Amino acid sequence: HGCGEVLVIKDKRKEDLTAVKNKMNGFLQSPFGILTGEPHYLEIKPRVFAEEMLPNDSKFSTSLVDYKFYCFYGKPECVLVCYDRKGLNAQKVIYDMAWQKREDYTHAHNQTYPEIPKPYNWDKMLKACSILGLSFPFVRIDFYETQKRCYFGEMTFTPASGRSTAESKDYLKYLGSKININQIKEQTNRQSS
Repeated sequence: HGCGEVLVIKDKRKEDLTAVKNKMNGFLQSPFGILTGEPHYLEIKPRVFAEEMLPNDSKFSTSLVDYKFYCFYGKPECVLVCYDRKGLNAQKVIYDMAWQKREDYTHAHNQTYPEIPKPYNWDKMLKACSILGLSFPFVRIDFYETQKRCYFGEMTFTPASGRSTAESKDYLKYLGSKININQIKEQTNRQSS
């Protein structure tokens, strides 16, 4: 229920748990789907969950690296790699499925980007995308990798609330052209029959 509403707690004995609960209650009260123009979130019951903090073992990033696959009917088109994350801000670069850095796909393509090694679990990530994304015209499927293990992050249907600035305008148009509206209509008609 939210985006970026994360509290990192390394030792709960040193935390003011009342303040933590108050902050979480504040997160739960915000009408997230309204604030972001994503009404599909309004039907999801707000919840708080805790998860184990994954260690960052990357040699090129100050934070855990996020691999965000843009998938069309289970076929990944590209991967947005987010690194050096500080809160909601991160450095971002796009790779194609041959693991070629595509600075021309990236909004700030005059910027220089580090050479990022292909993830150890690349094939596992691609296979998971093909299974998880198969039913959807478009979905972004996110993974993390640490200590040679792959972790699922999330699936999102409206990345950046539809206001992404990571990709170039031309590349966003190209990605939009990958969605076959007629195929969606046919699938919807079959499901309602």
